[in-house]
Amino acid sequence: MIRSDSPRIAAGALLIVALLVLPACQSWGGGRSSGVTLTAGDNSAQLQPVFTTRVYTKIDPNTVHLYLTDIDDLATATSSGVGLTGNVLHIHMFIRPRAGRTPIAFTASNATITHVVIAEGAYGIYSGGGFFLPSGAPGRATFAGRIRDATLRPIGATSGFADLLGWTTLSGNIAARQDDHRADQISAWLDALWQSQRLVRLDTPTSPGDQPDSATP
Repeated sequence: MIRSDSPRIAAGALLIVALLVLPACQSWGGGRSSGVTLTAGDNSAQLQPVFTTRVYTKIDPNTVHLYLTDIDDLATATSSGVGLTGNVLHIHMFIRPRAGRTPIAFTASNATITHVVIAEGAYGIYSGGGFFLPSGAPGRATFAGRIRDATLRPIGATSGFADLLGWTTLSGNIAARQDDHRADQISAWLDALWQSQRLVRLDTPTSPGDQPDSATP
């Protein structure tokens, strides 16, 4: 659902409107909380997706890829990709923290993060890094952990996407089931997005105060 000081607005079909015209201090999402929140650097907007697909694949004892999305048929044969609305989150943990051997602090970094916001087929991509603190070792049926104040910035968008987040922080608790096949599907979808000729790479800002403009037609 969309939450603000103003009356509640139904999500779903109106999500594109929310993405384009939400005033300050509003957030959009739906149903129960996914446990992940993205907050604009100026606190003007929040995004709280409700991830219905949460999967991970283990590469080795240190390396894990987690994929979360609220688009149930993303990257499947039943999804045409036209008019999609939702979110895709990819967390790549490249070092598993160990007490006495690696830093264990949310100011450290052991993960890269990519978050894609989709509004009726228009895409915005945010990327950055942070510290993912797992609750156990990868390789089990479920892999879980938490992340706090990871920093992301807008790095690409397609025509018509309105960026409401700019530089943003991501925090939350994440649990994903091991599913190599589904993880590979979403990974391939993200790879294809990067190769899309519709995507405009945004100039790299030097600081959160130097925000890039949204993509324009």
